[in-house]
Amino acid sequence: MANSLLDKARHLYEKGRWDETVAQCYEVLRRDPRELQGYNLLGLVGLQKKDLESAKTAFETGLRIDPKNPELWHNFGLLLAERKQWPSVETCMRTALQFAPNQSVSTLFLARALLHQQKFEETLATLAPPALAAAYRNHSEYHFMIGTAFQRLNRMEESEVALLRTLQLQPNGVEAHNNYGVTLRALGRIEEAAASYERALRLKPDHPETRINRAAIQLLRGNLAEGWEEWEWRFRCYRLMPWEEDLTMPRWRGEAMPHGTILLVSEQGLGDTIQFIRLASQVKERVGKVILECQGTLARLLRGVAGIDQIHIRGHKRPPCDVYAPLMSLPLFFCPTLASIPKEVPYLPAVPVAEPRPPGAGPLRVGLVWAGSASHIEDRTRSFPPEVFFKALLPLQGQGIGRGIELVSLQKIDGKDPAPGQFPFPNAVAECEDFIETARVVAGLDLVISVDTAMAHLAGALGKPVWILLSHPPEWRWLLDRSDSPWYPTARLFRQPRQGDWAGLAALVAVALEKAAQTGEGLLLQSAAPDGTP
Repeated sequence: MANSLLDKARHLYEKGRWDETVAQCYEVLRRDPRELQGYNLLGLVGLQKKDLESAKTAFETGLRIDPKNPELWHNFGLLLAERKQWPSVETCMRTALQFAPNQSVSTLFLARALLHQQKFEETLATLAPPALAAAYRNHSEYHFMIGTAFQRLNRMEESEVALLRTLQLQPNGVEAHNNYGVTLRALGRIEEAAASYERALRLKPDHPETRINRAAIQLLRGNLAEGWEEWEWRFRCYRLMPWEEDLTMPRWRGEAMPHGTILLVSEQGLGDTIQFIRLASQVKERVGKVILECQGTLARLLRGVAGIDQIHIRGHKRPPCDVYAPLMSLPLFFCPTLASIPKEVPYLPAVPVAEPRPPGAGPLRVGLVWAGSASHIEDRTRSFPPEVFFKALLPLQGQGIGRGIELVSLQKIDGKDPAPGQFPFPNAVAECEDFIETARVVAGLDLVISVDTAMAHLAGALGKPVWILLSHPPEWRWLLDRSDSPWYPTARLFRQPRQGDWAGLAALVAVALEKAAQTGEGLLLQSAAPDGTP
């Protein structure tokens, strides 16, 4: 009798008759309170109806009765996946596989949990067994996860193969078209990437990550008006703007408010704040009082920037304001073209030199930065392998060529200075507590050579000669196929000859640096033309 009741409950569930399924399960459990399938079906109905609390109660009750039941562990993991609790999903799926090692669907969900936690090597290892590959050879998500993991590990050729297979199996997969575009862009195939984004948006015009990626393509091409407009879609992408939820005042839309107060909110990285703070003076022309909310390590540096009346450090109680504006939304109002970018440098307040010396005296003093923050999503592609960097530049150090070259480190790793003696030249920022102290060091240098990180922006904003070392292809702000930057007149851009070719880039920099020491030429390029072209 109990089995027939349970069979009826399963039949009702398969027909999608949720309320009748629940009633039938309660009758099953009334007769046998330890019937696991009753709790399992109640949990599955809860999942279908998005009643996650009732689903949680059902699965947990079943697992208290039998903590070794793989089906309940798997389905409990499905519930936690709905809540995006990926570490707990991983635990559930591993437990399910402990009791049912050949349950391939749990393996697939384990890989999904690992991918969401950015455990990319583990994702690939989980999906690698030949039996699993055979079982899911025609399963689009299987290939999608492989392609995405390869992409995040900067193994783009392998990513392309897997994502292309995904699209063969599921031609209307929006996420697959988007990720395929990201891989093509990383391979330098910009037009193909743009076409892939267009295909994704024809399927789902309001897909925020694709809109952001298309914005980056437009900005990379120099189409600023279109790019900034599309860039606003970043606020629809849940991972980017957690701070915006706390803002209760309306967004500023560029209107004149001579008696109003605006809060400019920094977002994303330190370099972004330094780059776009130049627009505060134009905001001040339209709004009575300008308050900047910024990262604590930038606060002292940015006091005195033209247009800023007050600095507020993020994390403290916000002052009363009439409107707010994200700092990276300001170009929407003020920089519709390359020619409209304010080019006056320095735009940061003057700082005293940490170690003053007469101009041109002594060797060419060069500060080096070869790595960005390890937490940056594209750090694998933008950070220079130290051994390649040192091999190219260390032979130039000393007095043997022209003025000679003195190399110093400006490198911080995850916010900390390297240990003394870890690198073969002195660390000039070892005692620096924030960016104003770092700026004093930079002000005393002849040249900064940096990968695409906050130090490059600091040097450019201080009007210091800066050579910026770019991966291929670069981030959107550095545009394509030019050696100067409309953002920083004192910048000289060095680009990888081909994707991943750090050795080739290092050789280009070494030749240019030796020439600068010998002749004094090449630290700066001629300014860009008024229209922003090279």
